Amino acid sequence: CLVVCGWFVLVFHTNLPALDLAALAEISATLWRGLDRWRVGDLVLVGWIATSAYLLGGRFLNLLKVPLGPGPERRWLSVTLGISLLTLALFILAAVRMLYAMPVYGLLVLPFVLDAGKILSRIARLRVLRPSLSLPPILSLRSLARVFVIALGIFCLGVALLVALAPELEFDPLFSHLAAAQQFARHHSLKPLLDVPQAMMPRHIVLLYAMGLLLKPGVPKLINYLFGLLVCWGVCAWATRRFSRDSGLVAGVIMASS
Repeated sequence: CLVVCGWFVLVFHTNLPALDLAALAEISATLWRGLDRWRVGDLVLVGWIATSAYLLGGRFLNLLKVPLGPGPERRWLSVTLGISLLTLALFILAAVRMLYAMPVYGLLVLPFVLDAGKILSRIARLRVLRPSLSLPPILSLRSLARVFVIALGIFCLGVALLVALAPELEFDPLFSHLAAAQQFARHHSLKPLLDVPQAMMPRHIVLLYAMGLLLKPGVPKLINYLFGLLVCWGVCAWATRRFSRDSGLVAGVIMASS
């Protein structure tokens, strides 16, 4: 394998002698500009926030010994509880004037460090698992209806994602929520704004927006999109447990389309 790799590098460099470190740096810069244009980094950061919240909330649920079995509802509760705990930690950082990017990154890394053993064991189990994909033997109207509902949900969430990736234009976020979050992120503390009551009574969303602004300017709107996903997920999980799987799917899609 090493011989083949060495031969490939030699032939590649011989045929393209201009491919030096400067050319590689230019290719890398172009690639990063393309990823930034498509907001891939923002999506990764929001996924990181959600995963950290899930790990933190799940650990807290285990400490409280909440009588809720494993399933989508417990995972949903783990994410939402973890977001509340992250908000509390952000409030403490802002209160002691330490709301900087590095402490926020440390806050997001901490759940992964605490659950490193569990994460590695799950990765090891995934290597053993084999996907068992099976198609229904008979294509019924019920299965077609289920496919239509799933496609409608994906379409609605996709449109909402496109809106979330666009610049913010609405009045409330620009002149209240984002204004207060920008004040917190700029001063790295709970700095009030006389014209914005949310800055004097910091809400969960304002603190999360401040965290997003410290990570990357486009993250706050995607955090709002994450809240929409959690609402749809919660409705789907509750309806599934209360009625049936199809009822949960329909309820989640109705919430997504609204």
